[in-house]
Amino acid sequence: MSAESINFLNPESGYSYEDLFNPLRLKSLAEDFYKYFESENKEKFGEFIRYHDSGGKGFTNLEISNILIESSYFLSDFIVDLFQLENEHLKFTEEVEYEKDVLRFKKEFVQRKVFKKFTKENLADLSWEQLDSFASGLKHAAFFDYDFETDEEKYTAKMVLEIDELEKNYRWFYEGDKFAAENFVIPEEARLRAEKILSAAETAGLLIEEIPGDKSKDLNQLKFILQELQKWIFVKKYSDPAAKKWVSYFEPHKLDYSHLVKYELPENNFPGLLQASPDNYRPRFGFKLTDPRMNKRHILNQVDYCMYCHDRDKDSCSKGLSDRFGNRKFNPLGIELEGCPLNEKISEMHYVRKQGFPLASLALVIIDNPNLPGTGHRICNDCMKGCIFQTQEPVNIPQIETSVLTDVFKLTYGYEIYSLLTRWNPLNIRRPYSLPYNGKNVLVVGMGPAGYTLSHYLLNEGFGVAGIDALKIEKIHPDFCGEKNENGFIK
Repeated sequence: MSAESINFLNPESGYSYEDLFNPLRLKSLAEDFYKYFESENKEKFGEFIRYHDSGGKGFTNLEISNILIESSYFLSDFIVDLFQLENEHLKFTEEVEYEKDVLRFKKEFVQRKVFKKFTKENLADLSWEQLDSFASGLKHAAFFDYDFETDEEKYTAKMVLEIDELEKNYRWFYEGDKFAAENFVIPEEARLRAEKILSAAETAGLLIEEIPGDKSKDLNQLKFILQELQKWIFVKKYSDPAAKKWVSYFEPHKLDYSHLVKYELPENNFPGLLQASPDNYRPRFGFKLTDPRMNKRHILNQVDYCMYCHDRDKDSCSKGLSDRFGNRKFNPLGIELEGCPLNEKISEMHYVRKQGFPLASLALVIIDNPNLPGTGHRICNDCMKGCIFQTQEPVNIPQIETSVLTDVFKLTYGYEIYSLLTRWNPLNIRRPYSLPYNGKNVLVVGMGPAGYTLSHYLLNEGFGVAGIDALKIEKIHPDFCGEKNENGFIK
């Protein structure tokens, strides 16, 4: 960081980067957030301050969840303004809006219509070549302005949902009770769009012959197109290798606790030879990581898969899974389902992330897990064991947690924001900001997860901390942490 960029905070805030490490200035920053919150929404601020002043006593878990969720949005906006990241943060909401078609297509069309209508037994009666030719012809004739080459899944979803909505409008008119209603007509915008699509499809020779005397010929044609697209989408899953990566085909697999590790028997004469499916092989090159993280679409699909159980106080991923008598449950392997050992606000994190607010999600997680870079998808999965989905694949919570953290890290001042939230987090009513040095020093022996976490909490309580470990702790290279120049600024 150069001397010129040391004061990157909003100049109107009255704070410098150095202030973010000063407990007295952090107290002032918290007070400024409260003023901002109150000015934006007095009702929600009033709920938060009652929760804050009572220390949470007298509030149900659901009430606390709702208060923290609502407050996290205002905290996110406050931080965005403080670090002047309005344009960068806007991309998150645009990203969520972009993926809505895919997630809706998965739920409303693929899962509810396609896979409830067809099974693998139908594959023998369906021609991939003919169906793919029909779909390609429709794309080029009526949806030529859609960028299928760049993102086929997104624009396939958009195309199918549009036709599905048009067919629904026509079906309501011709087959529903609205047909008899006086002066009822198909919405003009829908009628014009349907006529344009059908005209292009007819020119391309994709439509069925008209039924003589049938006034609802447009409805019949739209139904035919949808039927063909349903077949195409079904067969595509098994015939197009590129479709294997589509989240639209996501189906949580059933859990078989006697066969959790999937394997194949490659040799009939050698029943003791077991191997993983080649699809799951991970080639290793040196010491590079072999577990690539999920991409953004798959992350948002996992967020969408979550049931958001906090609104029923059933978020077992966080609180553990218990029976109706309050006794902790065990899974078939005899593992106690305690949920997250830190009681992270997982469901709340997912709910806020779905709206496009990773900063708010991060602030919610840090309340209980300030050192989440040490957990994430490579370390801990007790939350997945406690997920409410006990008979099918659980939500991949660690991947989502890691993604929330890296989304923030990728912002221009992402690390600085994370670092600030570990010392200053108004959502954490137990310790909203770190305390000044109290004159007492503590030596922490062992710098593993327990040691560095203890050090964190001691520092926030005002203690001086020195940590030692049996292994030599090397000094971080200046390229990664910066060094002071002759003026005392970090460069």
